[in-house]
Amino acid sequence: KYRSSEFDMFIPVQETTSSLLFGQLGFRDHDNSSFDGRTYVNVGMGYRQEVNGWLFGVNTFLDADIRYSHLRGGIGGEVYKDSLAFSGNYYFPLTGWKTSAVHELHDERPAYGFDLRTKGTLPDFPWFSGELTYEQYYGDKVDLLGNGTLSRNPRAAGAALVWNPVPLLEVRAGYRDAGNGGSQAEGGLRVNYSFGTPLHEQLDYRNVGAPSNTTNRHAFVDRNYDIVMAYREQASKIRITAMPVSGLSGTLVTLMATVDSRYPIEKVEWSGDAELLAGLQLQGSLGSGLILPQLPLTATDGQEYSLYLTVTDSRGTRVTSERIPVRVTQDETSFRSWINVINDDVQVEDGNFVISTPLPAGEEGKVIEWHYVRERSEEEWTSLKPRHIKYQSDMPGLAFKALGGTERDGHWVERVLVTHIGDDARSLKLHIEASGPDDKHPVKGTVLLQAQSDSIAQKVTSVEVLFTPGTEEANGSVTAPVVGTEMRARTLCVNNTDCTDAFNYQWEISDEMKSWQSVPGATKATWLLPYSLNGESLQNKYIRVRIISDKENAKSSTAASDAN
Repeated sequence: KYRSSEFDMFIPVQETTSSLLFGQLGFRDHDNSSFDGRTYVNVGMGYRQEVNGWLFGVNTFLDADIRYSHLRGGIGGEVYKDSLAFSGNYYFPLTGWKTSAVHELHDERPAYGFDLRTKGTLPDFPWFSGELTYEQYYGDKVDLLGNGTLSRNPRAAGAALVWNPVPLLEVRAGYRDAGNGGSQAEGGLRVNYSFGTPLHEQLDYRNVGAPSNTTNRHAFVDRNYDIVMAYREQASKIRITAMPVSGLSGTLVTLMATVDSRYPIEKVEWSGDAELLAGLQLQGSLGSGLILPQLPLTATDGQEYSLYLTVTDSRGTRVTSERIPVRVTQDETSFRSWINVINDDVQVEDGNFVISTPLPAGEEGKVIEWHYVRERSEEEWTSLKPRHIKYQSDMPGLAFKALGGTERDGHWVERVLVTHIGDDARSLKLHIEASGPDDKHPVKGTVLLQAQSDSIAQKVTSVEVLFTPGTEEANGSVTAPVVGTEMRARTLCVNNTDCTDAFNYQWEISDEMKSWQSVPGATKATWLLPYSLNGESLQNKYIRVRIISDKENAKSSTAASDAN
């Protein structure tokens, strides 16, 4: 099988009786099974000098890899003594590391190395000669024989037998052993044409003679003309590209990251702010889903988080990306905003806030306290400092004065003083408008108040609660009512007359008689005591009844009676 071919030309430049200056050109071509199909060009110069029967020589060569653009230098020395020849050569790279086209993920360059060679011919049998070689090259991965086998600091020993049937032809057979680098059997045919010598003389076996110093002057330099290559694994090269992430809080986005790596990626890790990592769907994926964190209800602007991507390749190299910004904006559909009046005597009826305590006439008035509420759920809500607050009313005699706001128990409380002048007994309406701290989410609320009338206080002398007490067996008390007991209001007017049916009432409950809660719908003189109210047991609660208006003219009162 064809593996390689070569052509060399020896060019005498200047010759005397004892010395020679010469040049040498060479060309070598390999198939893919030998030296990766490379093509070499060799250019050299040398000088030989005969001294006391010995022929000494020095030379220097430039070897070029035409296919993959590598250069190698070489210097050598020679000693001849007629039929014996000794030579040594040193090789060194002239081009640096570059990406190898034959070994994936490797760089290559010519290897450093040297060789020692000897050749001898029996004078009585000039047709036969023998060669011995020793080669040593350096590097972690060196392909000494050009067979694709890489070994560390390889060395090789070789031997060859050469037969010259005629001066023109040379038949060669040899063997080289490079240990872990493999071995190689060689066979070849060489044509040695000498210009100026008739061809028939070059084909005459009788002209084959033993070498002499004279013939050795024109001998080709004995060296390795093939460039032995050294290789190294390429360093890890990882480039991470990740796009910034943005989206609404609580929504699912897909991370968009790409990794360009020289070696296979074996591990992917996301790191960054804990709020982000809590929403990461798949830790080891470049395209993982990410649920963006819910922003605090107090957040008016978006919030930016930090995310990082760390990848590890098959060689253990870890690379972390630059900071990946994650911009999260508030999802305004995830919460609602509303006004909540927080006075102790307030209740909600038909979407309005009803203040059960009558509004005193005059400048004393009543302070209404309220929250601008932003709520995501019953468990997650907050009160924010509102903007663009507006109080309005079309009721004659109703006035209001903004008292500003303050923070109380971690929540912002706005306050307004409401006063009423006149004897209009109709329900008084106060309209509140406000927007959030970000000038968005405007809300409205209506507060209903009842003006206080002095006429009821002048009529009523006492209000009391009547009921049938329990027993020791029923509730452990003979002074408190039990579940199912009918609570009755009894009102006495001037001259101790029973005027119970002349008024409207409001039944109320309390824990410690400091703040009272109106019982929805309990506005008559009688009330059947339930087991619980709004899911809360009435055990150990205080109960009272309050006159809220005169049935005749619908004027309110503050007269009340308590029970427990």
